[in-house]
Amino acid sequence: MPKSVFLNKLIFSFAFSGVLSLISIWILNAFYLGITVFIADYCVSPDQYISTVAEKKHIKNIVQYFTTCQTQGKYGLNSGSKYVPFKQDLNRAESKLRTASIIYSENLIKISQTIIGEQLIESYNFTDALLHTENLIDSLRLFTKCDQTSESYKQIVNILCYNSMYF
Repeated sequence: MPKSVFLNKLIFSFAFSGVLSLISIWILNAFYLGITVFIADYCVSPDQYISTVAEKKHIKNIVQYFTTCQTQGKYGLNSGSKYVPFKQDLNRAESKLRTASIIYSENLIKISQTIIGEQLIESYNFTDALLHTENLIDSLRLFTKCDQTSESYKQIVNILCYNSMYF
């Protein structure tokens, strides 16, 4: 192969890689610029962005409860009736657990003792399972308190905005 053909191919490959690298740099810069604008807008008013997204997903009350610790009732912010998410569900689960405990202690033990015998009832301790479930419900109540979640949210927003501004 003559030297001029080799040089032409070499020049063409360098020119092609240069154009390809310029295109990739422009794409990466556009991507970086988009992320930077998003983070800057988010850092200016993070609550507004999160509430807009929550409104689209129909969970605005839950998000507002966990981010600001303010409850919104039927008639606006801090009105008479307070909206606490998951409170009704946890109360319902606890009442069903109490009902199951009553049914177990009053009916199932007596029936199973007469039918099966004493030894099989003692092999599975239903009251320990009930106590464990009650403890789980209590820990869920602690996890759904807004003050811890709200503080974590504020710290995360501050860290995200601080790191994105200086790095």
